[in-house]
Amino acid sequence: MAAHEKLAPIHSAILIYMIQSGVMVFVLPQRLAQTFGTNGWIAVAGFGLIVTLNIALIGLVYKLGGGRTIFEILEQSIPKPILFPFYAAIAVIWMMLGSMAGKEYILIFQMFSFPTTHSMLFYFALVTLVAWLLTKGIYNIAKAATLFFGMFIWMIFLLFFFWGEFEWGRLTPFLFKGGEFSLSEQFDMYSSFLGFELCLLLFGYVDRQTKLIGGAIWANGILTWNYLYAALMAFGIYSLQQLKSKMFPIIDILAYVRLPFIERVDNLFFGFLFFRFCFRC
Repeated sequence: MAAHEKLAPIHSAILIYMIQSGVMVFVLPQRLAQTFGTNGWIAVAGFGLIVTLNIALIGLVYKLGGGRTIFEILEQSIPKPILFPFYAAIAVIWMMLGSMAGKEYILIFQMFSFPTTHSMLFYFALVTLVAWLLTKGIYNIAKAATLFFGMFIWMIFLLFFFWGEFEWGRLTPFLFKGGEFSLSEQFDMYSSFLGFELCLLLFGYVDRQTKLIGGAIWANGILTWNYLYAALMAFGIYSLQQLKSKMFPIIDILAYVRLPFIERVDNLFFGFLFFRFCFRC
């Protein structure tokens, strides 16, 4: 990307959204039911609020940094002999998280669509696409993210097909009853919102007109709404015990959608998400 070229506000917001969203949407309702019990879908709003506060702290760092990159801020505050191991550790952690996220998606994809195909073939294709994207620079990655965002975002509205099956009575008037509170499970659910922290690396590619922090908050708001809506539909379609027993409730719901041009829309869903998870990885 040219030195004078900065990310547009919509590109930065969509890029952060694409990095945040992951496979947790498939299993989040079951985790919420298992951990929080009745009306566990409300907990999604709490996770979204925590992330918003973290983004606000990143915005404070950006404001105090005066537009400097995060690397310039760190190198002016911490000795380089300490920073280099820190950079290496962060890089290894992010590589491991990206690899695990990609592997998790590939295993689910293989389980439902191609059970007889070796998972390493899909993993190799995913790694190849990710490596190719990394060679194109952040500006082209953001434009590609915008393109793929438009290709799959409409799929969340497929859940409107099931409003006829939704019953408010299944939600019950009780709040967080029948759950097994687990700190590790809550951290696992919180990880489905991670990715916003990478906007720290975008300081050098934005200016005041980009409104990076506002875009990150919008991206997190859209993601929170998607998770909240999907979880609400799952809690209203299944009883609490049914939801606890289903490993992938959202996939099970989408499997009943029939369109004139495709028999099982969940296969189409997986195909589009293959490109979406390139940005997550």
